[in-house]
Parts: sequence; C-alpha cells; structure tokens
Amino acid sequence: MNLDRFLKIRRSIEVGFWLVLLSIIFVTETMVEIIDVNRHGLGTKNWEIASWSATSLISLLFLIPLIIYFDCRFPLRWHSLRVAIPAHAGFSLIFSVLHVSMMVFLRKLVYWLNSSYYDFGIILEQFFYEYLKDARSYAIVLTFVYLYRHLVLRLQGEASLLGRPDIDNRQEPESKPKRILVKQLGREFLVKVNDIEHIEAAGNYVNLHMNKRIYPLRETLTKIQQRLDDATFKRIHRSHIINLNLVTEIRPLESGDAQVLLSSGKMIPMSRTYRNLFIESRW
Repeated sequence: MNLDRFLKIRRSIEVGFWLVLLSIIFVTETMVEIIDVNRHGLGTKNWEIASWSATSLISLLFLIPLIIYFDCRFPLRWHSLRVAIPAHAGFSLIFSVLHVSMMVFLRKLVYWLNSSYYDFGIILEQFFYEYLKDARSYAIVLTFVYLYRHLVLRLQGEASLLGRPDIDNRQEPESKPKRILVKQLGREFLVKVNDIEHIEAAGNYVNLHMNKRIYPLRETLTKIQQRLDDATFKRIHRSHIINLNLVTEIRPLESGDAQVLLSSGKMIPMSRTYRNLFIESRW
C-alpha cells in the first residue's frame, strides 16, 4: 500500500526532490562563494554572489524536463548506445545554449533591478567555460534519473509478456500470450493477461494497470497492441488500450470524443478517431 500511495503522488515527489536538491546546492554554493570572496577581499556584494548561483539553478530546473523528454526519445540502453551517446552529446550543446541564455537574461534582469550592469564577458570564451560545467550538470541529472528509475522499477516490478512470437516468413506466429511474467525485488510471478484492466503509454514503457497495481513493460503501445487478442483489447486513444470485458459504459461527449467507464470506476478517454474505428469494428 505504501508503494501504491507513492505511485499516485510520484510526480509531486519528483518535483519536490529537484526543488530540495537544487535549494541545498544553492545554499552551499552561495555560502562557499561568500566565504572565498571575503577571504580574498574581492569586494563582490553578497546579492551578486547569490544571483549567480540562483540564476544558474533556476535555469537548470526549468530545463530538467527537457533532458528527461530527450532521454525518452534516445534512451541509454546497451543495444542503442551507438545512437544514444552521440545524440546526447549533441543535445548537451543545445542544453548549454539554452541554459546560458536563460541564466544571462536572469542575471541582467537582477543587476538591472539593483541599478547595476552584468557583463558576461567574451562570449565564445565564457560559453566554452559554461559548457564544461553544463556537460557535467547534464550527466549528473541523467545519473539521478536513471538511478531513480532503477529504484522504482525494483519496487514496482517490471513485466514481460511470455511466449513472444517468433516472426519468420516461413512460420506462423505463435498464439497470443496468456501470461505475464513480473519481476519484483528479486522475485518472479505470473499474472493473467486477461486481468489487465487497461494499458497506458508512458514514454519508453507502457504501464499495465491490473488489480489496483501498475506494472511497467518495456514496449511501445503499438507493438503490445499487435501481441494482444484484438477481441479483448481495443485501442481507444493514442495513449490507451482497454480490456473490453471490463467496460461498463461509454459516455459520448459533444466534441465527438468519449469517456470509457471501467468496472473499477476508472474513466479512460476515448478520442474521436479511435471511437469511429471502435464503432466500425462492431465489437
């Protein structure tokens, strides 16, 4: 039950984690900089020192979702490292340009509000310096993201369909899988495919909702749809597949879309396009 409650509020926890982490970094970095400036008698004002750290971290905070989104498009997996690593290296440069641009804008604004002027310095020289720091920050963010994902998958359990068809031009595919293997905290157990209530797209994974639990499966929604029994599972949205046996009501909307009520009480959106296909299929 603790895991289930966590999964319901995980987005708030994730945002809170980054806020707390960056706040701690801000306080420690600012204190260290103030001590160093006073020790060497540089005469830099405290508000200037605080603004340097704050503007950098605020800019980073806004760009973290962009890093996570890009990683969903180019995940760092063994079989795709040849593509993913160059892609992330190139994107880190774009990330740095955005980060530096936001940071400099905010600093100029802060200095202007304090009747002063912020000088970024020689652009190419300073940007190279900032990129070295940004590349490190980019790597640290990805490290935290992957460690967090690994922890959640260990606690939540990861699913895999059994009996994957061996596609061969000379052979017929095997029958649709009837069981799902779930690995959780070193244990393995089987659950029935027909117990799946609905399937939701989630980046590089799909989430299998069943028995008030959510199991991630490393697959796209399109591919898993091809492997399931079409008489039981129907796609009703670009992000959702439902189990027809658990549908209790379909509620049309004025927009042409609809809402599907499941026996558990969950309401799943049905887009107009898939609603028309759903009706034409004569389920």
